[in-house]
Amino acid sequence: MNSAGVYVTTLLSTSLGLSALLWARTEIGNGPAWFDTLSILLSSIAAIASLIWLLPSWRRRFVMSRDDLCGLPSRAEAMRQLKRLKVKNTALAIFADIDGLKAINDTHGHLEGDKCIVALANAIKHLQPPPYTAARVGGDEFFALLVDADEASVRRQLATIQSCLADPVDGTTKPFGFSYGLCPATKAALSVTHMMAQADKAMYDQKRSPKPIELAVRPDPTLA
Repeated sequence: MNSAGVYVTTLLSTSLGLSALLWARTEIGNGPAWFDTLSILLSSIAAIASLIWLLPSWRRRFVMSRDDLCGLPSRAEAMRQLKRLKVKNTALAIFADIDGLKAINDTHGHLEGDKCIVALANAIKHLQPPPYTAARVGGDEFFALLVDADEASVRRQLATIQSCLADPVDGTTKPFGFSYGLCPATKAALSVTHMMAQADKAMYDQKRSPKPIELAVRPDPTLA
């Protein structure tokens, strides 16, 4: 345990100890009256000091557990969540990344590239069934694990998302495409790490395959 942990443990122990002494004094009915006041005061100070230290720590942990751009769990947080999961045959791993993000950044600016990242993150977040966990694991790379998911249904959803992002009607992002790979949990792939690797490989296989013209990054007519 580090020094900060020792500090908090000591404060909490002091608070609990003084509270126990106060309770014992009340139950037994012996001891000077000033002991009640002193016990309450010291236990309150110890408890408040502990909370003052712990609250920023909890806040920092929450902030560090989320991606500051798209709001998904960070890679580290997703790995912590996956450690608690016992992979079943119905689990489905997804790896995805944006096609040509550098071209979008170079042509339209990094703000537009960030909008594309957020749009893909939101789309992955709303897959059905909702992901057990989803994370931005790189600049424009995403990983998600779905439980009790039908692979054919997920493929249809991802194809629909590809079409929508390639031809956005709301104008919030520039048209862009993305590639994805899936890996179901089979007897040969029950390890989450193995599933991630297989989904990543499948994604690059799709990325190297010819794309429909509507999924290509389109030039902005306002810049022509």
